[in-house]
Amino acid sequence: MGEERTKKLAYEGETTPLRGLELAELLEKHGVRFVYGFYKKEEKNKPLLIMNVKGNHEDDDGYLLSSVGNKEWLDGKGAAFLGIKGAGRMANGNYLHVIDIDDNSAIQRIWMDNHELFKGTICTRGSKGFHIYVQTEKPMKTEHHDWGELLGIGAFAFMPPSRNRSTKKPYIWFYGDKINFVPSETLAKITKFVRQKPLAEYFG
Repeated sequence: MGEERTKKLAYEGETTPLRGLELAELLEKHGVRFVYGFYKKEEKNKPLLIMNVKGNHEDDDGYLLSSVGNKEWLDGKGAAFLGIKGAGRMANGNYLHVIDIDDNSAIQRIWMDNHELFKGTICTRGSKGFHIYVQTEKPMKTEHHDWGELLGIGAFAFMPPSRNRSTKKPYIWFYGDKINFVPSETLAKITKFVRQKPLAEYFG
């Protein structure tokens, strides 16, 4: 993806169902398998409920894109969602994990402190944070932190063009076209120790 195109996507928030499908097809080439499910509206102005998630059990390998039932998640109305399995096995034998960053200051700290590790790796944006896609040599447990989560065993990550169940806004693929390898030991250190230095130090 060209630099100008990346900036356009990042700052204007452009997304289309077709672009979300392109990301899914790219991931499938790496052997990534998918989960899917549906949203159910319970109360007005409340987050949608996640219903009938398929393919996310630990003993379930997930689904090929061609096998994900109907494509309601492509209609742009947000009635259904597409996701990827945390710690899902890839074609090369490694395991896919997603760093789910919700805290704005942590976005800067995690990304900028480890820029070389993440350079060029796929990154998507949700309503309030980012998903960074990486692969490791072994499956890792899901971790919960004050800045967000490492989505591993037993978890799944929503992906474009699905819509956020609270904001109803779509997830956006805006950076990267590969899945960088990060050793599990290194990834554990990154996620468990987020430096608490002022952002001003990054920008002088």
